[in-house]
Order: sequence, then structure tokens, then C-alpha cells
Amino acid sequence: MCGSKSLCREYIELKRIDIIQLLRFLGAFCVIVYHSEIAGEFGYFGVELFSFVSGYIMIYSTRSEQSDKGFLLKRGIRILPLYWLLTLFYYGIICVRPGLSIMSEAKPEYLIKSMLFIPFVNSSGYDTPILGAGWTLNYEVMFYLLFFLAMKISHRYRAGITVGITVLLMAVNRLLPREIFFLNYYANSFLLEFSMGIGAFYVVHFIRSRSNHQMPQKLSWIWRLCPWAAALLFLWMIPFGGRIEGIPRCLYPGIPMFLFFCALLLSFSERTFPKPLVELGNMSYSIYLIEYFTTALFKLTAGNLSPVPKIAGFWVMIAVTLVCSYVSYILVEKKFTAFLRRVL
Repeated sequence: MCGSKSLCREYIELKRIDIIQLLRFLGAFCVIVYHSEIAGEFGYFGVELFSFVSGYIMIYSTRSEQSDKGFLLKRGIRILPLYWLLTLFYYGIICVRPGLSIMSEAKPEYLIKSMLFIPFVNSSGYDTPILGAGWTLNYEVMFYLLFFLAMKISHRYRAGITVGITVLLMAVNRLLPREIFFLNYYANSFLLEFSMGIGAFYVVHFIRSRSNHQMPQKLSWIWRLCPWAAALLFLWMIPFGGRIEGIPRCLYPGIPMFLFFCALLLSFSERTFPKPLVELGNMSYSIYLIEYFTTALFKLTAGNLSPVPKIAGFWVMIAVTLVCSYVSYILVEKKFTAFLRRVL
């Protein structure tokens, strides 16, 4: 049940927000640029957009009190098939050619833990799964579990409970005298960014409801300011969007990207975009996982080229990534997951 008529109207409007899909694609594209190392630290903030979208969509998709039924199964059907398929594919590659490993080792123990989203430190000292891009999925799965627990405690207060548990994890980790690996791993500030996505939902709803129903003239300046604010924030992040040593990720680049995320939603949430652009957003999960292979191949083959051929090779790599991702999206994300939903 919706808490109010205005909130119910907001949920109906959310079904038409194409900008969410465009933000997904933007996040995937930024990750490609960052992993290709063609533009320095630019694109480091791409995964922030993914985590904000996940938190935002969790509140939207659980508007009904019956939404906890099959919640984990639906999430599993969404993310597991492609991730497992590509993890097994990459595991086979590094079994045959260990030299092609990227921070991974072909050990059955590591494969099982990677498939089950159990964090571990391999013998080389890296705490990434077999398919390195899956590190964000470890946190996403934990966020799903926390959110599901919060819904079981109280559906109405699921947002506050999820944020509270996340903050509590970080506080407990800081207070304990000894470092506990699993607690320390999940107390990473990156997990808090999913809660920031939840916060973005309420910030956007609050501003839109006030401007629509109470003070439209006084708050109209927000709509004029938001596109410019989003543009300026993105321009700032091009040269200064990398990591800053000693500052938690949720603060930087987290806060600038949070403001960028909210500004775009306030500016374009009621706009529709061309279907091909929206389709790129639909493909973003496939793009995110497949680029792990294509960017590695790009760096292997184009790493020592002069700037012009290297840039040309980068765009060829982008084209290959999109083609492979489209095939993956159609065959795995649409057809195979549709089959699983019918069966399960």
C-alpha cells in the first residue's frame, strides 16, 4: 500500500523515467573508460551511479507490502545467470592460460566462493572474485539481503532500517579492537552508497511534491538550476573524479555524484528518450560484465600504440563491447531469465 495519494502518483510516474536507464548506461560507459586507462582516473565514479540506481529502484520496486514475496528469487534470477556464465568462462580461460589472469587464480575454492558471493583474499593478496568486476556484486548482494531483512522487520520503515543496519556495521567495525575480515569487508563505505540511492528517492520525491502542490512559483528555480548543476558537476568530475587517498568513497566521489544523480532525476524524470538510448541502459549489466574482457584485450593489444591509433582502437573496443553485450542481453538477460521466471 502507498503511504499517501501523492506518493502513489509518484510511483506511477516512476514507471516512465527513462533517465534511470540512461544513468545506468552512463555508469557502464564510465567504467569502460576507467578500465581502459585511456583517460587517467576519469570514470572511476561509474560504479557510484550503479549503486545509487540500485538503492533508488529498491524503494520503487517494493512499494507494495507483498513485494517481499519472491524478492530474493527475483534478484537472483536477474543477476546470477550472466555472472555465473562469465565467471565460469573466465575460470576456464585462466585454467588454460594462467598468464591471462587479472588479480585472479584458477582454484576451485576461489571459484565456489566467487559464485556464492563469499569474499576472500587470494594468495596474491587481492580480495576480488574470479571475475574481478564482480566485486561490486558482492556488495549489491549484501545490500539485497539487508533490504530483505529490513522488509521482514517492517515494510513501512524498510528504508530507515536498511540505512541503520549499514551504519551500524561500520560503527561496530570501528569499535572492535581486532579486525574481522568479513565485517571489515562489508563495512566498506561503498555499501553506504546503496543507502544514498535510497536517500535520493526521498530527496527527489520531497522536492517534486513541494514544487507541485505547495509552492510551485517559489521553487520553480530548482528546475532551471538542476540541469546546469548536473552539467557543472559532471564537468568537475572529468578532471577531478578520481579517488582521493584517505577520504571514504561515499564522500568522494560519492557526494558529488549523489548531487549529480538527484539533479538529473529532477531535471529529466518526466522526459522520454529515444528507444535506442533506453535500450543501452537495459544492456548496462551485460556491458558492465563483458567490458572486463574487452578492456583487458584492448590494453593488451593497444597499450603501446601512439595516441591516434589508440583512440581508434578504443572506439573499436566500444563497438565490440556493445555488440557482445546486446547478444548477451537478448539471449541471457531476456530470454533465459524469462524462462527461469516461468519455471520458478
